[in-house]
Amino acid sequence: MTALTGRSLIRRGLAGSTVTAMSLASRVLALLLLVPAARLLPVEDFGVFSLALGLAIAAANVVGSAPADITATAAVADPDATRRRVLWIVVPLTVGEGALVLAATMWMLPNPIVLLTVATGLSAVGPVLAMNVLRGAGRPALGAALPYLAVPLARCAAAELALWTGTDLTGLMAAVAASGIVAGLGCVVVLASVPVATAPTSDRPQPSGSGGRSVAFLAGAAVSVTWMLLAQGGTVALSVTAGPAIVAAFVPTARVCESLTAIGIGYKAAATQRLHGTRDGRLPRGALLTLLGVFVAAGGAVLAVAPWAVPAVFGPELRFLSVPAVALIASAAISALVAVKLQALFAARRYRRILLATCGTLALAVVLVGAGTAVLHVDGAAAATATAVGAWMVLLSVRTRTDRGLPC
Repeated sequence: MTALTGRSLIRRGLAGSTVTAMSLASRVLALLLLVPAARLLPVEDFGVFSLALGLAIAAANVVGSAPADITATAAVADPDATRRRVLWIVVPLTVGEGALVLAATMWMLPNPIVLLTVATGLSAVGPVLAMNVLRGAGRPALGAALPYLAVPLARCAAAELALWTGTDLTGLMAAVAASGIVAGLGCVVVLASVPVATAPTSDRPQPSGSGGRSVAFLAGAAVSVTWMLLAQGGTVALSVTAGPAIVAAFVPTARVCESLTAIGIGYKAAATQRLHGTRDGRLPRGALLTLLGVFVAAGGAVLAVAPWAVPAVFGPELRFLSVPAVALIASAAISALVAVKLQALFAARRYRRILLATCGTLALAVVLVGAGTAVLHVDGAAAATATAVGAWMVLLSVRTRTDRGLPC
């Protein structure tokens, strides 16, 4: 039993490390996508491109991640049925994306960026859904390769080709959107052909929490909208209050700090089946110290290297903003804990608690991000994000009336 447990821990650790490495690679590829755009596009066009791309990806995560933990939990019990349901979603999304790209490029539209932003968002939904199916079915590394490697690589290749031809903002967005069609087709092939492991019936935990399907869906949607607001709310507010130039100055720092969330993503992917067995929604023992310890080391490395790396990579006009970076690194660390806590609560079916805590966080984040950005601009946006994420973690730990008598 000890040897088996040891091998299981080793496999889980390797899977978590692999997913973390892929997530970090996706951040690097995102930087590779932004670097040539920052150097070749005018500053305002780069701000528009960064904002449009960020909104597209965030909106896709709202759609793709709303059922994320529910999908992963369902895939633990019945991976084949869950996979078939997701295929019926991914195929129409890919077809719809292709139609939008054709409409934006073939018709003389006054503002094709809007359609291309929607198409780019659709291209990210399928890989996220496929990742969660494979994550719950015991194939986390393969699932992570779809959104973290396949999609960013396709975008980078298309963007580099477009920039080499001397295209403008519209041409660059069209190339990035069109690359998602290839990624969507890849998801269909993987979901349709890759075998997945089904856990024996006796090994499947049966949590006894409260909440039905409608509450679960609302909770998942609220979680995704809140992640979107926390990730993009500051950028959107800055674009409204200060303009695209300030957004362009903020984006490099935000993306570098955001890369640290890969640590939490790796842990969550590796521990999916373990979190599925967490009946009371508690964080697994050791998760808190492990995640925070790694974040301290990684955050220190970022603060040491990024001040000279950002201007060297993006150009002398853009620099690393150290003061907001501290708040953004803290936000990334707490976000990892929130993500793990959410998955444990979803597995324990504490849907009402998730919904109430997330709606409270969403309302708080709207106020904090709006006020902070209006008063302190970049510093206020970063501080507001960190405060809202911290409040979310606290609210998720508060029991609701339906949790009375339960151990959490």
